[in-house]
Amino acid sequence: MISMLFAVIGLFSGIILVGSFIFGHDHDVGADHDHDFGGDHDHDHGGGQSSPVSIFSVKVIAMFLTGFGGTGWLASSYYGLGPAAATLWGTSSELTGFVFGSRQLYGYRYSYN
Repeated sequence: MISMLFAVIGLFSGIILVGSFIFGHDHDVGADHDHDFGGDHDHDHGGGQSSPVSIFSVKVIAMFLTGFGGTGWLASSYYGLGPAAATLWGTSSELTGFVFGSRQLYGYRYSYN
C-alpha cells in the first residue's frame, strides 16, 4: 500500500514537471517581453542578467517530489522497507541530489557573463 502512495506521488509530480517544462516559464519572472509581428523584437531582461530559479518554484518542487516518489517506491517495493525507512531514504536521496546539483550549478553561475 505504501509503495502505491509513493508511485502516485512520483507520477503526479512527474506530470506536473513535464507540464511545467512545456507550459511554464519560471525563468521569465521579472522579464519584459514585447513581440512585434512586423519583424523587430524587443526583449528587456534587466541589464542582461537572468534571474535565478527559486527553490520554491514549481519545477524545483516537482523535481524533488518526482525523485522522492520514485526513490520511495523503489525502497518500499523493491527493498521491502517500511514507510518510515522509505520516506527517510527518499528524502535523503533527494536532499543529496539537491546539494550536489546546486554545487554544480553554482560553478556555472559566472560562466554566462
